[in-house]
Amino acid sequence: AEMAAWFGCATRTIERRMSRKDGEFCRSYEKGFGRLKISLRRQQIESAKGGNVSMLIWLGKQLLDQADKREVKEEATVTEKVAPLTLSPEDEEFLQRKERLTAQLDSVR
Repeated sequence: AEMAAWFGCATRTIERRMSRKDGEFCRSYEKGFGRLKISLRRQQIESAKGGNVSMLIWLGKQLLDQADKREVKEEATVTEKVAPLTLSPEDEEFLQRKERLTAQLDSVR
């Protein structure tokens, strides 16, 4: 939308031109975008060299695969005992029926 506004044309026109990967418009766009990225990277490096600590850290993470060290310490104490699960007669019957049906299905397969 920004490029279309800049050139005074429809967004669809830009999309159509960009879809032609071997076209002059697309090549020019990619070249310009590459120059922009190089310029931005150069400015970031200059900022870091000038003492911008945040930029030094960010570039270290991006270019040198550096990361913040995180220590996680967890402790847990269990103070309650859990009573064993007891099933009602209906639940027991349901589970037995399920096991019988599963066995029958397995024998058919």
